Amino acid sequence: MNILIVDDEQSYRRMLELYLQSMGFTIFTAIHGKDGMDRLRENKIDLIISDVYMPVMDGLKFFKTVRSMSEFSSIPFLFVSGYDDDQTREAVGAAKGTGFIKKTAAPSQMKEKVDQMLKKNKTHIL
Repeated sequence: MNILIVDDEQSYRRMLELYLQSMGFTIFTAIHGKDGMDRLRENKIDLIISDVYMPVMDGLKFFKTVRSMSEFSSIPFLFVSGYDDDQTREAVGAAKGTGFIKKTAAPSQMKEKVDQMLKKNKTHIL
């Protein structure tokens, strides 16, 4: 399974990359949404994990762009953020069919959320 991590924070991106690789996933990374679109076009991606707030193209605009393209519209999308305020939750909540997890969540919670998103998508495909 291939996962695309889109996050402008290098240390978080790298930590998540190493963690998910240790679980057997193939990881691709990008530093913002425009970079993420390039990785998406170059690789078969099964799950996107994206920061909400980034420069150049933030996670919400990236999500809308991905969903507008039929070849990518069914890829599960998991938002991450260091913020867990009402504004962030409302913005992510408006992006229907996505998941959300705080960047400070325990690794076991990230694994659970990734498994849940992949299983949910597999159910929709079958």
